[in-house]
Amino acid sequence: AGTAPPAPPSTVADPVTPATPGVPGVTGPRPVTAPAPGTPPRLVTADDVPTLQQPPGQATAVRDGVVTPVVVRAVPEDVASTPPQSRTPQQVAAIRSTAREILARLDLPGDEDDTESGSDTPTPRVEVVETDTGAQLTGVIVDPRDGVTPVPVPVEDVRVVEVGDTRVLLAAADYRGAPARVVNGVLEVTEGGAVAALASGLPAGAPGEVVVLSTPQLMGSFTSDASGRFAGQLELPDGLEPGPHTVVLTSGGITVSLGVIVNADPDVLPVRALDTRTGTAAGEGRIAAGETRRIPLAATPGVPGDAASVMVNVTVVDPSAAGYVTLYACSDVDPEVSTVNFAAGETVANTAILGLGDGDLCAYASAEVDLVVDVLESRDRGFTPVEPERLLDTRDVGNSRPPAGSVTAVVVTGRAGIPVDAAAVVLNVTVVEADGWGFATVYPCNGVPNTSNLNYTTGATRANLVVTAPAADGTVCVSTYAGADVIVDVFGWYDTQFVPVTHGRLLDTRASNSTVDGESAGAGAVAGNEVIRVRLAGRGGLGPDVATVAVNLTVVDTRGRGWARLWACDSDEPDTSNVNFVEGDTRANAVQVALAGGSDVCIRSTATAHVLLDVTGAFSD
Repeated sequence: AGTAPPAPPSTVADPVTPATPGVPGVTGPRPVTAPAPGTPPRLVTADDVPTLQQPPGQATAVRDGVVTPVVVRAVPEDVASTPPQSRTPQQVAAIRSTAREILARLDLPGDEDDTESGSDTPTPRVEVVETDTGAQLTGVIVDPRDGVTPVPVPVEDVRVVEVGDTRVLLAAADYRGAPARVVNGVLEVTEGGAVAALASGLPAGAPGEVVVLSTPQLMGSFTSDASGRFAGQLELPDGLEPGPHTVVLTSGGITVSLGVIVNADPDVLPVRALDTRTGTAAGEGRIAAGETRRIPLAATPGVPGDAASVMVNVTVVDPSAAGYVTLYACSDVDPEVSTVNFAAGETVANTAILGLGDGDLCAYASAEVDLVVDVLESRDRGFTPVEPERLLDTRDVGNSRPPAGSVTAVVVTGRAGIPVDAAAVVLNVTVVEADGWGFATVYPCNGVPNTSNLNYTTGATRANLVVTAPAADGTVCVSTYAGADVIVDVFGWYDTQFVPVTHGRLLDTRASNSTVDGESAGAGAVAGNEVIRVRLAGRGGLGPDVATVAVNLTVVDTRGRGWARLWACDSDEPDTSNVNFVEGDTRANAVQVALAGGSDVCIRSTATAHVLLDVTGAFSD
């Protein structure tokens, strides 16, 4: 919405500097031959599961049959959760210090031990490599695609579990060779990826195994070297269900376990099409101010070649200045509208539904940003994109700023390429420089529903995607709780495939708040990483056999920094997010979800928060 001041000079990290003097390199992992399918572990049985299984982010150890306290060594959470470009010199120093300490304490084999493996494959050496924003460990894990190329892993994305003199480092990489991330203290591994386990302080020459729980499945077997060390890389078992799991390393009477999250197969939507932080798809590196980055969706797993449109979730991370990002089909002219608005240093997300044109999307940033784009859904029909056009901007001459409690009507059909018989329109609605805390609701002009589409704070500029039916006279209304300027941009329309319903609240965990039928109301805040289930079919005007729904997901009074995701409970949990937030935040975003033959959706928030869910419509197949 509008333009932003020129961004300051780029703050992207310079090329990495040489390894820190005085810290020896150590030999990293070689790929371990996967066991034959169905091969059971010998050292871990089902009887061990109650003791060893851990919640995500938690660790335990058993030594000679006795549960023993452990230390999880990692970058402090307040430092790790700070966006890299916003870290202070003290935080950068803390990361580098942690990296040196981890490497020194691991005491893994050096070059002189390379011959023990009996392999001619070059062995990567684990080294600390300092960057402008912290440090990386190189040689911890190699690219699963070739088994050779080292994948640099930020120190904040590894976990070291210590029990006495035994130390086990765990890290992971996805199927594209990008390092797995640690989110709110939890290592998140992706189906098709690999896990690296580096250990020291094991009994010398002892047989060992790496196993994943809850049902014990063998990932690989090994024998520790003469100094009690092991460094190996292991594939996740085929068919492992996404969700919480526990990785276990055991050898010579010492067993260490760490709770992790396994995310869904990236070949199934939702899928991450771009992450400039890791180099996913369209290249590594922040998008510079004024740059346009091309996102080749034809090369994105899960997006069919005949897709005419996509629904994407766009997340801006750590922008260098206030500004906006615009997504559009690369075959179109860059439209004078925005997809996401942000303040300096803010992480904020929004959803967009876009036609694909020649098959690629383009992302323009007015200020330097990291950008994450998740493809949530694709369609081959039903949605007709139009050249994005601004239908309302109350800042324009002749318009007035809507006061608190006001309702603003906007004609949306019969203009900007939207036919008068459109079943629904796709809008991006933005509130600008709000006078106070509040929310905005977008709906056909025939009665204000008890729902919201976006939430804002004093002085904030927030946007959200809205799919709504117009009223019989072609209008859509925007009600604002606190005074704010309002911008409405149109991106396309749906035919009769979209079935609007009376906007209704299907979930509200806050005490004394209600839903359309009293179900899923007032249960209390959802704990961090807890998964809740919400029934949709037969509620809020939805039919019993609804296939795809359009909803608005809101998190309220968050107790920490994090994200929330929503998915069909009968499908695998995806490796994507829908809403990003900071502590004490209230944020909303639009989501479309295919119910995969079921009638429930599942929601996870990585930090404790109240959660609201509003339905706006459904799609017929």
